[in-house]
Amino acid sequence: MKQVFILFSMLLFSTAVSAQTMDDLFDDDDLQSSLPEAAAPKAKSAPAPAPKTAPKPSVSAKPAVQTAEKSVSKPAPKPALPALPALGNAQEEQLPSLGKNVAPKKDSGQSLYEMRLKKIKKKKTDSRVDKFDVAGVSLKQLPEQAVEAATARGFTLKRVSRSIPRLDEWRYKRDCLNGSAAGKKYSDMKYCIDELAKHDKAQYIQQLFFENKAKKERLYVDFTSFYTGNRAFRIRYVGKGDHSLGVTEEGVYLKNARRRDFLQLLTQKYGTPDDEDALIWGGMNQGAVLSAEITETFLDASVVLEDVSLEDDDFDKMSDKDADTASDARFSF
Repeated sequence: MKQVFILFSMLLFSTAVSAQTMDDLFDDDDLQSSLPEAAAPKAKSAPAPAPKTAPKPSVSAKPAVQTAEKSVSKPAPKPALPALPALGNAQEEQLPSLGKNVAPKKDSGQSLYEMRLKKIKKKKTDSRVDKFDVAGVSLKQLPEQAVEAATARGFTLKRVSRSIPRLDEWRYKRDCLNGSAAGKKYSDMKYCIDELAKHDKAQYIQQLFFENKAKKERLYVDFTSFYTGNRAFRIRYVGKGDHSLGVTEEGVYLKNARRRDFLQLLTQKYGTPDDEDALIWGGMNQGAVLSAEITETFLDASVVLEDVSLEDDDFDKMSDKDADTASDARFSF
């Protein structure tokens, strides 16, 4: 019994000692922090200040970026420019004499035609353009001769235009105004003039128009009046190019071939131009001139042979004939 009591006493003593030891090692705060239920409210309260402190670095960063941008965009100071001298105060000998030693050009004030004519005159000889022909038609030919020559080259006569010499037409117009056509409309006036011209046989063939549809070619021949024998003074040839050709490789090749053939035929038939840049033959010793051209886009070719002096002579002879009219036909004093 005594032994049992001793054991029980020892057990109580060891329990008290262990309890005291635990109390010494861990206080109440330590025990509460070790509990999971007590730690939950502390974890909830911990993130609360985080949003308040997080914006602070971002707010403070914005001014830093702005100041950095300002420092970068700020232009560097420009160096001071040297002082310029006051205009108009320089001494006369310091200024260059621009243009004072340049002689005036002899071509100044001349037109393009005059400069080309001067270039042609530098050549020793001119082409005998008055001997040239276009599609077989030559200058000074009669209408019947022109029709025969053009027809032989494959052209067909399409239209014959007739006209009245200018001075005669003006005279017929005055007669019609003083006669039955006075105060009437234009068609009546024209009919009156034509009737008077037919009565006097004053009408002449002014132009012949030919066409070659197979080759898209046209030919126009203009004539003087009967005062100078109704002779051809202008022959104009027009050859239409293929307007369907584009900028393809085939189209460019065909265009270049047409231009080459046209220029080769010109030199073979008429020789080297007197003005190679403008493609002009003649123009120095005689009034006859031949000019040629081919367009860049559609390559329409044209050749014109003319002698405007023939037309001028026609009007001069017309004027001389009118001057022979008796003075008493105009005045009665």
